[in-house]
Amino acid sequence: MIATYTGNPVSSHQDHVRYLIGDTGPEFILTDEEIEFEIETRSSIKHAALGAVNAIVAKLTKNYEQRFETIFEKPQEAVHSYRLLAKNLEKQIQKSEVGFGAPIAGGIRRSDTFRADNDNDRVPPTFDRDEFTIDKREQWPLV
Repeated sequence: MIATYTGNPVSSHQDHVRYLIGDTGPEFILTDEEIEFEIETRSSIKHAALGAVNAIVAKLTKNYEQRFETIFEKPQEAVHSYRLLAKNLEKQIQKSEVGFGAPIAGGIRRSDTFRADNDNDRVPPTFDRDEFTIDKREQWPLV
């Protein structure tokens, strides 16, 4: 059971997950096999990172006094920090799944404007061009 990190998160999915969860050594919490399991059973790298963080929390809460006292001076704070990281990853996953998309700027090309004007299924606008201009024939009486 080895744990490795090359320092380049782009090089492998395993390094990417380790980078996202902060398990970059020199004393690793998860083994390469555990990280690989999360990658293979999840739908994305961020989901794998979330699973890995939850595995770390489970490990820390199970036997933090026995094994992890050498790594963390205050294991309760580490558990709290990893739970916050898990919440942060969940928010990132929700944002990426919802998809904010790019802003749309319509009417830049003449072909786009022509296509929109000729679309019969579109909701007509509630305003018209020159809606508030005063007709020259209708002069308001000056008092």
